Amino acid sequence: MTTTPDLETLARRRAELNARYLTPVGDRPASSGRGIHHAALICSDVERTIEFYQGLLGFPLVELVENRDYP
Repeated sequence: MTTTPDLETLARRRAELNARYLTPVGDRPASSGRGIHHAALICSDVERTIEFYQGLLGFPLVELVENRDYP
């Protein structure tokens, strides 16, 4: 049996993560990377994933969107 996620809860959580981690355009560091345009990451722990890519690798979070593959 699959459960339908509470979309309002997911939207609130996404807004919290945006407020906490999203780097404003003017504050983003210049990137020396020239080989990737964007990446979509599906993960079990969004905050841990953000901390890894942003904190350890220095990739700024520029957008956080919902996974539209839910039933």
